[in-house]
Amino acid sequence: METTLKDKFQIISKTKEIIIDMTCFLLIILFVYTAITKLYTYSSFEEGLHNSVLLKPYSHILTWFIPSSEICISILLIIPKSRWLGLLSSFLLLLFFTIYLIYMVNYGGPKSCGCGGVIEALSWTQHIYFNIFFILISGTSFYFETSLFDIHQNIKYKMEDSSSN
Repeated sequence: METTLKDKFQIISKTKEIIIDMTCFLLIILFVYTAITKLYTYSSFEEGLHNSVLLKPYSHILTWFIPSSEICISILLIIPKSRWLGLLSSFLLLLFFTIYLIYMVNYGGPKSCGCGGVIEALSWTQHIYFNIFFILISGTSFYFETSLFDIHQNIKYKMEDSSSN
């Protein structure tokens, strides 16, 4: 049996959707877990931010902003119509976290991680690699989500165009 171009497109499209779903699931677990841990250990998290030379002036705001952002991003990832924004936000937040970690490893003073739980047990280098993994999968999934949206919009446009003739 010969595989048509349409069949290949459907297989590729379905594979991308599965990768996006798996990535969203992992990001939701990561962000909800870290947000809850930060809120549960609020004073410890705030103290860790306050001890950071780079973040000290913003520690009171960031203590609420970071976990709130993680929860909001998780909600965006759950809602299908906002997944692209959730994936982009995940990519950017993880990128900022990773830049901060790299800065702290190379130039920072006292190092404290407010991620909590299991993630807090990672060394700073392991934490950077951990974040890079999530940056790669969120960036890839954002790209896939955008390409699937473009393809679906293109098909919809062609169908509307052919029906108007």
